[in-house]
Amino acid sequence: MENAILYSPNGGIVACGQHVVAECVVLTVSDEGPGIAEDEVSRVTERFYRGRHRSTVGSGLGLSIVEAALSHSGGALKLKNKHPHGLVAEISLSAQYRTSSTNSCAMPPAGQSPGRVPPLHQR
Repeated sequence: MENAILYSPNGGIVACGQHVVAECVVLTVSDEGPGIAEDEVSRVTERFYRGRHRSTVGSGLGLSIVEAALSHSGGALKLKNKHPHGLVAEISLSAQYRTSSTNSCAMPPAGQSPGRVPPLHQR
């Protein structure tokens, strides 16, 4: 969320959402910033990696920490550019607590929408 706000232009839209895929909750954050160069998308989760064209202050640890925490808990982080500009970050987490270390939330292939479902909690 912080990166989406930081890299979006003044007046840009940062949108958040959630949906369910199989037994996983997928949280999305979408922005209208410059996105990430295609050749850097796979590297931005490396510790201390800042990208070639970043002028903002930071350590390059944020996405690395997020990915490590998600991986440890059976979740996943997926980053993809949005056209004509922007980035979509998808975080998947198990919708149910399980003690197995083999929990894994598969992400749908790029460009394939999992569809919309009702919110997780309704009254």
